[in-house]
Amino acid sequence: MPKMPPKPCSQARCMKMATKQGRCDDHQREAWSSNNGKSAQSRGYGYQWVKLRKRILKRDSYLCQNCLRNGIITEAKEVDHILNKKRGGTDEDNNLESLCSPCHKDKTNKERRN
Repeated sequence: MPKMPPKPCSQARCMKMATKQGRCDDHQREAWSSNNGKSAQSRGYGYQWVKLRKRILKRDSYLCQNCLRNGIITEAKEVDHILNKKRGGTDEDNNLESLCSPCHKDKTNKERRN
C-alpha cells in the first residue's frame, strides 16, 4: 500500500503538518485534553447519538443549514448542538442541525473563545 503524502493539521489556522488523526503533535494533545480524557461514549456520543445523528442528517436533507441560510448548497456530514451541551443544550431535535465540516469547525472555535 503506497504511503499517503502528509496533510496539514485540521486545527483552524495551524500551519504544521498532521502526524496522526489529522492533527499535528501540538493539537493532538490539545484535542485529547479538551475532552478531559473522556471517551466519546462517556461524553454522550455512543450508539444512541449515532442513530440520532443519522436521523437529523436525513431530516436536513444532508445539507449544511448554515450554508443554506446564506444561499449556498453544501453537503453536511456533521450534526451540531445549536446551544452546546456545556451551556445547557440538549439532544432534542430542535437543538440540532446538520453542518458541513468547515462551518462546524468555525462554530466550535467561536464557542471556545466565548
